[in-house]
Amino acid sequence: MFPFDMPENTMSIACRHIFNEGKPILEVYHDEDGIWQFVCDDNHTDEKDGMVVCLKDIYEHDPSVAPLSKLPRGMYAKRASKDAEWINDIIISS
Repeated sequence: MFPFDMPENTMSIACRHIFNEGKPILEVYHDEDGIWQFVCDDNHTDEKDGMVVCLKDIYEHDPSVAPLSKLPRGMYAKRASKDAEWINDIIISS
């Protein structure tokens, strides 16, 4: 069951490494404007590293993001590896 309390087709941003290279999601940002971002641990310096995906695609690709479905806007979560626990009390600095 889809755990997020928003439509499955909600626009999200993911780094290409997650879908194209199989890298794990290690950081999740829920921006103040409601946009979700999912990234690996690579250095993301180029806009071309990002891709638009729907939130359902992220969840189906990696269901371990489910505990973050209630992450408030303006917060982010991270973990050290795919098998590590999420640390999700981090405020995005302006």
